[in-house]
Amino acid sequence: MKKFTVSALAIAALAGSAVAQTAPVRLEFRLIPQTGTPPATVTDLAETTAGTPIAISGSARTQRYELQYRVLDLDPNDAVFVPAGLSACQINITASNAASGTMARAQLSRFEGQLAGTTPPTSPDSSGLPTGAASVRTGLHAPYRGGMSNQNDNTLAANGTVAGSAINGILPLAISQTNQGNANNGIDNTAWYGLYSFTFTAADNFGGALTITAEAIADPNTQNRFGWFNDGSAVPEQSANATSATTHLAITAVPAPGAAALIGLGGLLAARRRRA
Repeated sequence: MKKFTVSALAIAALAGSAVAQTAPVRLEFRLIPQTGTPPATVTDLAETTAGTPIAISGSARTQRYELQYRVLDLDPNDAVFVPAGLSACQINITASNAASGTMARAQLSRFEGQLAGTTPPTSPDSSGLPTGAASVRTGLHAPYRGGMSNQNDNTLAANGTVAGSAINGILPLAISQTNQGNANNGIDNTAWYGLYSFTFTAADNFGGALTITAEAIADPNTQNRFGWFNDGSAVPEQSANATSATTHLAITAVPAPGAAALIGLGGLLAARRRRA
């Protein structure tokens, strides 16, 4: 596939100088729960629904997630538009209850932080930590750290602003065509690619159902939600056609120490009454 560097014109277009496009493509997200933290092996779990949530109880209250994307070709027989990867978008990840817990950028594996490219991620991921100075990378995957002046500084705005139970303003930016999609050596446009990794830690005193949502934010001037590489074009296209992703948890609150003592005392008194 042909490679091009994103021009300043393309970035300006995404920022608001271009009108919303009607090309037959759609940006789709999904949130994949995972086990493990690099350098240990990371393994994907099944996607959740409201009826099949991840259960969180007791002291193990942190869940890892990978936000994945694809640019779906809605007319694969049309050779005019051939998606070859995401170029840029802005994403917010939020929990449905602000008091439910806290989010954080997750430690990346070597595949996520350095090697991710035309090959979709596989599970399990045993690639370990990124090498050298990149070993500290969290949040945005390669090759989408192009908006960070120092790709090893996880606190930069493009890597998202952590605000309690949300991470806002995530700005994945690829500075050249990524060949992720149906332009990639025969891999069809149903393949998913990694974009961002994060964790959610439930508050001890929170219990109940919770939904986490990842959404591409519309530009207020054009209503575009993302830019994407049309294979062989130097300037990315823009589109407003994007869907959000959700994942679901069922959380059991941890009793406060005083409450736990009272529960234990109640059980002891009941046992004594039965013996009496």
